Amino acid sequence: MEDVIGRYVNIDGLNIYYETVGDGHPIIMLHLAGFDGRVYRPLIPYFPRRYKLIIVDLPAHGKSDPWPKWQTQRVSLEYYANILVKLIDKLSLNPISVVGTSIGGDLSLLLGIKLGSRVKGIVSVNGAGKTRTFTERDIENSNNLDVGRTLRFAGDYATKRVIEYLTWIRGQNRNEILINDLFAWNNFDVMEELWKIEADVLLARGEFEPLVTEEMIKETASKIKKVRIETIKGVGHYAPVENPEEFSKVVVAFLDQVVK
Repeated sequence: MEDVIGRYVNIDGLNIYYETVGDGHPIIMLHLAGFDGRVYRPLIPYFPRRYKLIIVDLPAHGKSDPWPKWQTQRVSLEYYANILVKLIDKLSLNPISVVGTSIGGDLSLLLGIKLGSRVKGIVSVNGAGKTRTFTERDIENSNNLDVGRTLRFAGDYATKRVIEYLTWIRGQNRNEILINDLFAWNNFDVMEELWKIEADVLLARGEFEPLVTEEMIKETASKIKKVRIETIKGVGHYAPVENPEEFSKVVVAFLDQVVK
C-alpha cells in the first residue's frame, strides 16, 4: 500500500476520489454496488506494475462527493458513466482499459460503448448487458450492514476475514447509496448497443455467482464483436476480495493479450 497515491479531480463541481498504483497502460477499476475502491486493495500485491491501476470511488461512494439531489433522485449507470468519461478526458487517458465488478462490470461495458476505439480491453466481472435481477421490495429492504446478505452473495470458500472486510467497507457507505446502486443495476439494459464496442471484451463470472447467470453472460456475449467468456474459480459476487490472486491472474492474462 506504500505505493498507492490518492488524488481528487473535480468533475462538474464534484470532487471525485481515485487512487493510482503502477506505471504504464492505464486501467480504470470500477467497484461493486454500495462499496468503493477499497474492494480492489487486496489485489494490488498480485498486479504487475507495468499496468497503472486507477481505482475510482464513484460519486457519493468512499471519499467522493455526492451527486446533486442524491437523497431525492434516483441515479443511473448512465450518470456514473458520463462522470467517468469526463474523468478519463480530464486525466488525458488514451488509450485505456476498464475492469469492473458487479455494477462496475455493467459500467465497463457502457464505457466501451461510449469511448469506442479509446478502449483497448474490457473486463466485466459478474456484470452483463442487462441486469434486472431484484424485485423492488428486495432493493428497498437492502441493508448495507447485513452480514447475511454478504454471505449469500459470496462464494462457498469466502473466509470470515473476507466477509468482515466486505461488510466493513459497505457499512461505511450510506445505505441509500446501496439502494440507489441496486435500482440503477436493475434498470440497466444496453443489449442493443453492445455492437458498438470496439475493444476486446472478457466476460468473467464467479464460479458461485448468484446474480448473473451463465445464460445472461452468453446472451451478452452474442451481441459483442470480440469477446471471450471465463469462469473465475472459487468465488462468488465479490471476486476481487474473495480471491484477489486468482482475480488478478485472470485479468492480467487477458490484458497481456489485448494491450499492445
